[in-house]
Amino acid sequence: MFTNKNLLNLAIRQAIVAIGAILIAVAVWWFLSAQINTTSDAILKNRETADNFDQRTELLFSLKQDSVLVGQNDVLIDNALLDSDDILEFTDALENISTRYKIAQTFAFDTPVPPSFSTPIKLSAIDYNAKITANVSTFKNYLVDFEKLPYFSKINGITITTQDKAGWENNSSVSFDATLFTKATQ
Repeated sequence: MFTNKNLLNLAIRQAIVAIGAILIAVAVWWFLSAQINTTSDAILKNRETADNFDQRTELLFSLKQDSVLVGQNDVLIDNALLDSDDILEFTDALENISTRYKIAQTFAFDTPVPPSFSTPIKLSAIDYNAKITANVSTFKNYLVDFEKLPYFSKINGITITTQDKAGWENNSSVSFDATLFTKATQ
């Protein structure tokens, strides 16, 4: 027979089944959520590791390309930096240029000083003045050869004076101030 008591029991059983189903669903959701979070964290870490690996691979590839570009040039650069207390090789090179063009040359060097810029290696800057007597085409050739010298030297200024009415087409007095960069010895 169908009574209130049976109806109540049936309702309680259905409620218990419903609550059990809800609890099971919440437990499954919580378990799967934890699994999803764990998997998501692992994926993020793997992606970060892969990105780091890609960056390091790119860096190594870049270093490889740079080392190919540098090649033996580091030796050339080291050889181009004379010791500040021994610049005879540089003065010989200047003498060779003046001898090649049969021009008289004198030069005077100042004391080595630290350069006006910062560098990772210790450098000295040696200011010097060179005076030559040449015409415009000979001086141009002199400058072309000067530029080819394997040393770190720069011309800061050039002064040309002549007494000839033809200008510096004929022999003129040429003076230039320059700087030679060398390895600091102290």
